[in-house]
Amino acid sequence: MFTQGYWNKKSDYYGIRVGIDPRDKSTMVEAFSNQIVSSSSPYLWFNAAEATFLRAEWELRWGSLDAAKELYEEAIALSFEERGASGAESYITSTAKPAKYIDPMSEYSADAPASDISIAWEAGDTEEVRERNLERIITQKWIAIFPLGIEAWSEYRRTGYPRLLPVVENKSGGTVDSRYGMRRIPYPVEEYTENPVHLQAAIEMLGGRDNGGVRVWWDVKPLQ
Repeated sequence: MFTQGYWNKKSDYYGIRVGIDPRDKSTMVEAFSNQIVSSSSPYLWFNAAEATFLRAEWELRWGSLDAAKELYEEAIALSFEERGASGAESYITSTAKPAKYIDPMSEYSADAPASDISIAWEAGDTEEVRERNLERIITQKWIAIFPLGIEAWSEYRRTGYPRLLPVVENKSGGTVDSRYGMRRIPYPVEEYTENPVHLQAAIEMLGGRDNGGVRVWWDVKPLQ
């Protein structure tokens, strides 16, 4: 799905951190990995893995923990199958934890990983364990639904997961918290000129502010 980048005489898969200020775009295009996609590539709308992760979340919240674990693992396997990847069994039981982000260009490396959860499901029925398993479900779902950016963004705002690194260059003028990112897209200019009365009513329902830091009605989970 991705090309290998090339930096410092080494080819590897290099991810780019969100919210940076690129110094040399042409150099970065070569250094970082790029998605392999063409006009004939199939478009993902809704896959079996996403449906199964949704079922796993329901079971975790209101149903059977055993069923939640089973569906979580099934969803990961479905994602592997869809991508034509092998190794799902060992991945599902992996106790490896995220590594900290290292920028190959040495400008935007992170001091620590954004999360410390493993992939393997955690046994237990405490509130803390349930929350960590929710993080597992949503983190793996985030991976499985790539490249559905809007869907992934909505999941992040709804649940707070996956844990993401804060943006480095915040150019919002202070309206967006760097730790949590954009919460909504402001209304377009046309609404101000063509629909001002209803627009103002909508803005009042948002607390009187129309900017990217305002949380919409379903974005209610306490920020961590």
